[in-house]
Amino acid sequence: MCKSGLAEPDAEQLSGSVGDADGPCAAVSRRPSIGVVDDDSALVQVYRRFLEAHGYAVDTAQDGQSALRLIRGKQFDVVLTDINMPGGGGIEILKTVHAQDRELPVVFMTGHPGFDNAHAAVEFGAVKYLVKPISAADLLKALADAICE
Repeated sequence: MCKSGLAEPDAEQLSGSVGDADGPCAAVSRRPSIGVVDDDSALVQVYRRFLEAHGYAVDTAQDGQSALRLIRGKQFDVVLTDINMPGGGGIEILKTVHAQDRELPVVFMTGHPGFDNAHAAVEFGAVKYLVKPISAADLLKALADAICE
């Protein structure tokens, strides 16, 4: 497992890609765009490199306020965000995202799972709730499912 929260992928997990000629699904015919938000800068870079290697166009933010500016300024196919961060957490990001675009899928990730966070995630419309460390396969599947729903 990587120290940063992404479980080490095996060769089979790394062989698949969302950047195939057909994209991750028929709904997206171009390189899917993802906003990644986490206050851990090392983890943000791990996710960036990993997701770019799997065909995603990635933009990042490291706090809630930066994430909100990023999301307001660009159109994404999916947002992957940590729940607990300074400057506005994932729940605030989700509320703001859905006030602008109810259809934009938001995937939550957390290193501190709990009933309250999971309940809020479901209540406000998150499409997935992932617990760190996240396996490469689980991350790729969650993002592809979110985009293709």
